[in-house]
Amino acid sequence: MNIETQSLRQVAYGLQTRMCFLNLPVPCQKNHQIILNRLSSLSSFFQESASIWENNENFQFSKGKITTSYSKNINGMSQLLRKSVKSSLYGSISYHYGTIASKNLPISISIHALNLKATGKAEAQLWKNKTFDPSLQINATVDASLLEGNANLKIGNSSIYAKSSAKGYVGVAYAKAKAVISVDEQTFSLGAGIAALKGSVSCSFHVFGASITLTGSGSIGSMEANLEYSHKNREWEFGSKLGFICGLGFKVKVNV
Repeated sequence: MNIETQSLRQVAYGLQTRMCFLNLPVPCQKNHQIILNRLSSLSSFFQESASIWENNENFQFSKGKITTSYSKNINGMSQLLRKSVKSSLYGSISYHYGTIASKNLPISISIHALNLKATGKAEAQLWKNKTFDPSLQINATVDASLLEGNANLKIGNSSIYAKSSAKGYVGVAYAKAKAVISVDEQTFSLGAGIAALKGSVSCSFHVFGASITLTGSGSIGSMEANLEYSHKNREWEFGSKLGFICGLGFKVKVNV
């Protein structure tokens, strides 16, 4: 439902301009002041109504649905011919009851209710430039939460800028595993946990292609354990978390 808020503001302005103080006899001054007060209250009502509707129109609700996807890319013959190609399998399923998201606010905000998501992916490669150079990558995640909220903010230009994001969860359970083993990259990640409340804040600074990202996380009413390590090219990342009842974690990522 759309409300013409400009019309409400015009009514409020019209009431304000028609308010005037008259030099009336003393017996009439009290009633005149009562009328002025009521006109002022009525003007404020239309002004505040316009503001409320404008704020509400910055958000929209969308009903959730089940989403599935599956793909495979098996290159058996190419592997036998020593080609630098990967064979992969991927599948996912997700569901959320509904989403409330901001439309025209400087800060991007979204809230999701009843989220369920599971994904799995495996990639394998035997050859690189006709040379036997095996690599294997496996990812698997399962997440569930009653409520999930996200907020994002970015300031600066294309060369120098800073970004900040925050996430919060109510009633969350998750499990994840990742392994990448090759000459160019070594990544290991394991994690599992449950939490009544869980949140994280990330701040990153980007200057002419180089970036540093700092991430902090916390939870209440939780049992969690996470360990991460990754190294590839000129980028490295590490982090850890171990929590019972109240858990705190950190993550540092540098890219130059």
